[in-house]
Amino acid sequence: IVAESNLTFTGGTLTVKGDKSNEEAILKVQPDSTNGRDAVLVVEGARNLSTTANTAMIRLQNQDDHLSDANQYNILGAIVGRVTDHSDNHGDMHFLTYADGATASETMTLKGDGKVGIGTTSPAGELHVAGSIIVDYALAHGGDTNNQIQFDTDTQNFKTDGTTRMTITSAGKVGINNTSPSARLHVETTNTYSNGISDATA
Repeated sequence: IVAESNLTFTGGTLTVKGDKSNEEAILKVQPDSTNGRDAVLVVEGARNLSTTANTAMIRLQNQDDHLSDANQYNILGAIVGRVTDHSDNHGDMHFLTYADGATASETMTLKGDGKVGIGTTSPAGELHVAGSIIVDYALAHGGDTNNQIQFDTDTQNFKTDGTTRMTITSAGKVGINNTSPSARLHVETTNTYSNGISDATA
């Protein structure tokens, strides 16, 4: 510490002050060797038999001297660790947001088994979203990106092997092997159907 006056320990809280801007570090964890060393910052709680307490937390907050009311000191977000099974002392990570600067909301959970929950603290699969998912372009299969559900303006295309097999237009018309269906159901085939199915030759 360059100036000891910037380092205080009061009431069990260690405070490090600095006059930095442009994302310069105020607190830096660095090994004392230039190679072959790792830098580790440990935040360790001490709870017995608790499965609800935020036993370890990194909290992000801001002080705004231009505000004189309750908004002068607000919490922006936090990453917390909680013990979920006190019999063997293991648990999960939780990402909290604070819409009003004070009240925590469980936004994302990363379970100990790797499952991720957004809007839920009990994800049932690798990714469990309790709400809507907005996709700009497409959903693709991880092992074969030629298989996609593609989203265009007011239109959906279903592709296999990189080829559009089915299209749903903005008017609600469905085309199978046809990207510009002319009826509610337009099947591009050599067979002839009725009941509103438009037929064409493949």
